Amino acid sequence: MNSSTSDPNARSGRSSPRVDKFIPVQLEWIDVNGENVSAPARTRALNVYGCLVVSPQDFNFGQRLRLVNLSNQRALEGQVVWKGNHGRDGWELGVELIHPVMDYWGPSA
Repeated sequence: MNSSTSDPNARSGRSSPRVDKFIPVQLEWIDVNGENVSAPARTRALNVYGCLVVSPQDFNFGQRLRLVNLSNQRALEGQVVWKGNHGRDGWELGVELIHPVMDYWGPSA
């Protein structure tokens, strides 16, 4: 595969291996009215630097948000760096963590 495909796995030279793992997360952001808003979501795949998340909420490319790992209640800032398709479970979104932490996803990730 090459990077011109729409497959999120297509990028070669990843900074860390990606793991298929479903973790419940809460996405938090500030809307256009300046209000704090949140929506439940879940990861589909992750690595140290970010995740593929499935969300009922659509986000713009570049949107900043807070990603709360509901398994351990830890939160990190992220940014939408990829938008996929809208499926029955929601939007596929690639989120890059702004300041990644090695054990953010937990010990088994």
